[in-house]
Amino acid sequence: MQVNITFRHLEPTEALKSHVRGRVEHVQRFFDRPTETHAVLHVENLHHHAEITVKAGRFLLRGTAKTQDMYASIDAAADKIERQLKKHRERIQDRRAAAREFE
Repeated sequence: MQVNITFRHLEPTEALKSHVRGRVEHVQRFFDRPTETHAVLHVENLHHHAEITVKAGRFLLRGTAKTQDMYASIDAAADKIERQLKKHRERIQDRRAAAREFE
């Protein structure tokens, strides 16, 4: 798994880097293939923005969040990606169940 982190208008700290890596590894458990992740963290006025993009094979998932705290923004963006993955898995399971009914 490759994680690229870009900081804009923000001092890069090891604590933020490790928090992003931890959240991405948590999302990684849903994938069975290698992923590439790019996170962009930036501050605009008093809002902390986090944009996380995950590429796994043909899937491209993107989560963005804006809050008053950078850690909360990272968590919210990762939660959005996790919800997208769960929704996709449910769709696949529903399709398989529907296909079994017609057999």
